[in-house]
Amino acid sequence: MNLQQLRYLCGIADHELNISKAAEALHTSQPGVTRQIRQLEEELKAELLVRGGNRIAALTEAGSAVVEIARRVLRDIENIRSAGTEYADANKGTLSVATTHVHARYILMPVAQRFRQRFPNVGLSIRQGNPDQIAQLVSTRRRRPGPCIRTDRGASYACPPSLLSVSSLRASTKTPSAPE
Repeated sequence: MNLQQLRYLCGIADHELNISKAAEALHTSQPGVTRQIRQLEEELKAELLVRGGNRIAALTEAGSAVVEIARRVLRDIENIRSAGTEYADANKGTLSVATTHVHARYILMPVAQRFRQRFPNVGLSIRQGNPDQIAQLVSTRRRRPGPCIRTDRGASYACPPSLLSVSSLRASTKTPSAPE
């Protein structure tokens, strides 16, 4: 099994189960995609596609499961590439922060100003929302999440801190009216 086979399978799923369209989008040939999918099926000892003549009718149950896992694997591979780039030049990139309005306005603004002075080549994006909106934003983005959040209602959203993009951001816990 290789990453190319997983890309091809996801490409087929993304292009209405049409191998020709998937091959075109992936800049390869239809026979090459077909061959790679057959090899993947042989290795997994499971059919991934429901075939009807020269057409694909659907993903099998196994195919749906493999596509879901393949998407995660491909996202993780992209995150590994991003991490490598970030560590190669830690003074470039973008830090995205999603927080509540109160935190954004009163706590993060002084921190953001110091951050921009210290890291002028790092973009800083602050998104505001309620905890449910923030959780939705994190779950729908292809970015690696950072610190966890907890709502007043007790719901918590687990976001592994080990995946935080900028590893050494420290925030002051002083209130806005407190002198520095």
